Amino acid sequence: DDRLDAFARLLLVRCFREDRTLLSAIDYIKTTLGPQYSEAQQLDLGAVVEECSCTMPVIFLLSQGSDPTATIEALAKKRKKRISAISMGQGQEPAAH
Repeated sequence: DDRLDAFARLLLVRCFREDRTLLSAIDYIKTTLGPQYSEAQQLDLGAVVEECSCTMPVIFLLSQGSDPTATIEALAKKRKKRISAISMGQGQEPAAH
């Protein structure tokens, strides 16, 4: 265990146990950058909206099981804004224009 650095351990895990790669990557991040970079952060959507504009959109990169729709709708209702949800799946190109 002491013979390999954190990155080498991550590579070995990736080679032999692909199912454990995410856990190993989290350990690597904790070891090299610190635990604050491996913990989930709660998004302050109100602060994000204050920083964005029509020329600087917000793009959500979601992980499996996460859905910010309810938070976005609640913020829109609070600010009395009308929103339209568009799925970016196949066949949605005309709706997105």
